[in-house]
Amino acid sequence: MAGLDACFYCLGVSQLQVSDDAAYHKITHDFTIAVAETLLRLNPEITFCFLSGAGADETMKSKLMWGRIKGEAKHSLSIMNLKSQYYFRPALIFPEKRIKHSSFLTKILWPIYPLLNLLFPAFIINSTEFCKAMINVCLKGSYALVLEDKDIKEYSKLIE
Repeated sequence: MAGLDACFYCLGVSQLQVSDDAAYHKITHDFTIAVAETLLRLNPEITFCFLSGAGADETMKSKLMWGRIKGEAKHSLSIMNLKSQYYFRPALIFPEKRIKHSSFLTKILWPIYPLLNLLFPAFIINSTEFCKAMINVCLKGSYALVLEDKDIKEYSKLIE
C-alpha cells in the first residue's frame, strides 16, 4: 500500500447482514480506522475518501445503530492527521447495471428505480455518478469535507 495518493474507502455491510452490533462496529469502524492508520503511516500525503451514508451522526446519539457507528467512524477519522479527507454521505447509491449479487433492497427496488429516480432525484445517486464524484473530489478537492447527495451530483458532472 506504499506510494498511494488516495484511498476510496467503500468497504461496508448492511446492518441486516451481520449478527450483532459488535460485528457491524468491527466492519464499519474498526476496519476503517485500521486501514486509514496503515495508509497514513505509509503515505503521509494520502487523500482518504470515506463512503459513509446519509444519516450518519458524528455525535453518536442517533437512535439508529448504523448512524451512530458510521458517525463514530467519521469522528475517529477526523481526529487523525490525514492531509485530506472527505466523507461521502449518499442516501441511496443505485447500481448503473443490474448485477448478479445485488442486495435484497436493490433487487426489490430495481423494477421501480426509474420511477424513484423521477420522484426523488435529489436522493438517488447512480454508481457511475458516485465514482465520478469521488475521483473529482480526490483530484480537485472540495469546498466541503462532508458531501451530501447534492454535492455528490455536482462533483459527478466535472468528468464526462
